[in-house]
Amino acid sequence: MAGEAFHFYLGARKTMYLDDESAGSLLLHNGSKWVAEPKIDGQWCCVFIKDCKVDKIISRWGKEKDDSTVDGLIGLPTGSVESAVLIGELEAGTQVAVGMFGKFGYRRVHLFDVVQLCGGPTARFPYTTRRELLEDVFWKMPETTREQLLLVRSFKGEDTDFAELFREVIANGGEGLMLKEKDSIYMPDNPTSKSRKFGKWMKAKKVLTKEFVVVREVAAEKGGRGAKLGLFVGGKLKEVMQMQLPPAVLDRCHAEGLFKKMVIEAKGNEEFKSGAIRHANFLRVREGRPPESCK
Repeated sequence: MAGEAFHFYLGARKTMYLDDESAGSLLLHNGSKWVAEPKIDGQWCCVFIKDCKVDKIISRWGKEKDDSTVDGLIGLPTGSVESAVLIGELEAGTQVAVGMFGKFGYRRVHLFDVVQLCGGPTARFPYTTRRELLEDVFWKMPETTREQLLLVRSFKGEDTDFAELFREVIANGGEGLMLKEKDSIYMPDNPTSKSRKFGKWMKAKKVLTKEFVVVREVAAEKGGRGAKLGLFVGGKLKEVMQMQLPPAVLDRCHAEGLFKKMVIEAKGNEEFKSGAIRHANFLRVREGRPPESCK
């Protein structure tokens, strides 16, 4: 079953990184063809329902979660829902999710899809059909269970200004939006498949930029060349994150002795307490910027 859960993980889809001004580009996806779902920053998971209760929760890696992140979720009664496999976002693994747990005192899963129901596959049904099935499953659950297994809201393009919705979600601490075509199927990630339709689902995430000092070169985690980046904390330079950098930037640091002097700008979509940013990507070198300005 774990391998089956892994098969349900969609993997990467086209992602748009937007700030408040560029959010207007989402208007291109308004209309009767699209829906938008608010996205929290948590952990993708598969919720298995068996014998009218939550039987187990599987991570994106196909492993059954048995740690504190699923405390209070396993065994939840599901009313007349005997058997199902639901897809959702678990409030765990990110600062935002940890904050939610601290606020409510219990773990929650934000459900957005159903890929099996009563033993039958539903993944290849169009989105609109799966959504109706998911809503039916959700409202059959006891009210107390619905406090922990939440239903992600779905907004139709013909009724909603996606740009305004995006700004509202970000303002309330969300990660962004998932845009989905109404006829899209739930298609697992398969690099060898010729039928992948990236245009059917797209992520719209917030973007932020921040400046860092290039401290020293290291091997990048996924190959290539990277660097440890730092910020000044209490007057001292402290390494806070690692990121891949263009070879030309690193070559210049070596040639001109610019380690601990060069300032670069990176973009990402969440800032951690350490000052590091999540999903960081290199933007540019900030010429003439003093390293001490990076805090």
